[in-house]
Amino acid sequence: MTIIPYACMMNDPTTEVVVVWLDRRENPVAASQTLRYGPDNLEVHSNFVEVRGGFSENDIPVTCIRHYVHLTNLAPGSLCALSLPVEGITFPPVKMLPVRIPQAGITGMAISDTHVGKRTIDEPSKFDHIAAESPDFIIMPGDAVGEGDTLLRVANGEIWADAFTHYFSRWWDHRNFLPQILYCPGNHDVRNGNADGETLGSAILGTGMVDWMLPSMKLSQPAGERHVFVRAGNWLYVFGADVYSAIVADAKDRFEKYYDPEPGFGIFMAHSPMFSEGSRLSNDPIIQANMRNAFLRNLSERENMRMAVAGNIHLDYITKPLAWYPDNPGQPAVALDEGFAAPAPDGPFTITEFGEGCLGGRRLLSEPVVPKAIWDRTETRGLNYYLLHFTPGHVLVEDKNESGTAESREFRFPFLERNNGILARCYRSGGSPVYPHRLRD
Repeated sequence: MTIIPYACMMNDPTTEVVVVWLDRRENPVAASQTLRYGPDNLEVHSNFVEVRGGFSENDIPVTCIRHYVHLTNLAPGSLCALSLPVEGITFPPVKMLPVRIPQAGITGMAISDTHVGKRTIDEPSKFDHIAAESPDFIIMPGDAVGEGDTLLRVANGEIWADAFTHYFSRWWDHRNFLPQILYCPGNHDVRNGNADGETLGSAILGTGMVDWMLPSMKLSQPAGERHVFVRAGNWLYVFGADVYSAIVADAKDRFEKYYDPEPGFGIFMAHSPMFSEGSRLSNDPIIQANMRNAFLRNLSERENMRMAVAGNIHLDYITKPLAWYPDNPGQPAVALDEGFAAPAPDGPFTITEFGEGCLGGRRLLSEPVVPKAIWDRTETRGLNYYLLHFTPGHVLVEDKNESGTAESREFRFPFLERNNGILARCYRSGGSPVYPHRLRD
């Protein structure tokens, strides 16, 4: 297909979605196109922009015309039909998430740092085993494409267009529907890094492309920013923090403003991890310390926030369930600006961070910044990703490796389905985690 569709999550993935398509036909016309959608064949006209790309200073042709529409008032749990009647093209339908988990369950995928086109996934066939997992929805904490941002004098639109055309499209080829993608930016997307609150580097080429190719980031609330959050009915809440083109303190403010206690299972995602045992650039330990200070207590004081997903470091790791302690708990712990982070019995009010990313081979630090007791496992092998299997009783998080073979270990979380009640107040006692109570009617 020379017109490539995909779907981007908005705040309510049960009723709204941004549908994007790339017109890669020869000499595409820069003009709005009409999308027909839904059972009533409603029509809407697209927003469009020319995307240029090339691999030399003198070769910056129009790679494609990017179109998008924001669809609302869709039926939860439905497959919404999509077509371009004038062009005579029918797209796969987009899958809307349900308000409640069906008995058959629903599966998401968390994957970052795919760097398609270079590094580990340098040809489309290497993406096949990932696409074959056939997720119902996808969360991606950054760095989807290769090193386009290093072509300082050349627009990198071709790299992004190729990523969706030849790699990511394999996801929907396996399921015959468009799974919604939730994305927050990585350092290669915006060419920025934040360490001690100062913005590092430049934000020229990568910035524009990630906003064009994944427009839902700035269209959804908080509008005009790359922080993202979604709530799917009573079962799923995800907050994605932009910590590379915004400073960590801003991301903390947005999380506190948009946090939702009602869905049963909460996921925090950001390109930078809070913890890492791997060797990276000199500013990484600083940004990770900022992340711990901004989010560890924030997350562990909230009953439904159980899982953090990170990229950037290109290590496959899983921390133990961690909690915030106001005083030193007398075990291996990480000192924060206020209190300590330390392992705790798995359950509500603990957060487990899952690391991922392609390339692998990162050197483990001989003297890790945080105690080795924080991790359940750290490995340097290549691309890994996580499958999140939701059923009405629980969530099963399955760690997968680049060969497609599941790790022998599975990670289970309690599922807390709410009909009423909100997080209310906290009590603190020396040396013990903070456990908020819920008000009940």
